[in-house]
Amino acid sequence: MIDHLIDLKVKPAYIYFNRDDERTYLDITASLLKQLLSALPDVPSQIKDEFSKFKAGEKTRESTTFIGFIKLISIQFSRVAILLDGFDECPRDNQSKLIKFVTELQQSGIRVYLTTRPDCQSLLAAKVDGAVFKEILARDEDIERFLRAKMKSEMRDDLDPDSEAQVIRDIVPKAKGMYAIWSFILILILGFYWPPFR
Repeated sequence: MIDHLIDLKVKPAYIYFNRDDERTYLDITASLLKQLLSALPDVPSQIKDEFSKFKAGEKTRESTTFIGFIKLISIQFSRVAILLDGFDECPRDNQSKLIKFVTELQQSGIRVYLTTRPDCQSLLAAKVDGAVFKEILARDEDIERFLRAKMKSEMRDDLDPDSEAQVIRDIVPKAKGMYAIWSFILILILGFYWPPFR
């Protein structure tokens, strides 16, 4: 998606969340700001001044300041898109703050894309005006590529080609577009084909 946005002349900034994510809301907004700043030839003087105050201890870092900077910087690009991947994986205390963040950015004309599992859709639908949901499913080729890479990294060359092909034939048709949980299921299934997992 990032490459697609760049091709459309959109400046993306993104965050990927995982289950063990311990970043604070401040860390998240700071990371997005840093990504946008890195695309500019010069850091705006207003932002330089604020960061000097942070360093000198004259001012504390606050997410509201970073959000203001993100909005300020976004006008220097033709279009900006913020991507928050794995919203359901981010800590619950950050989710409500991120929803407010999304709303504030949308009001400034910044597009925001979130990926999440279905269990967070009702929360987002209730809190984010105009939220549009689109199911994204992996194609069979994507699942096959994932499985081959996973088998190669987990088992190196220990799995014979016939067993590898059988794993692909067994899993791909049953995946029906989902592969988020397949790394776990793959380990279970490999027990039937690869002796060390038995």
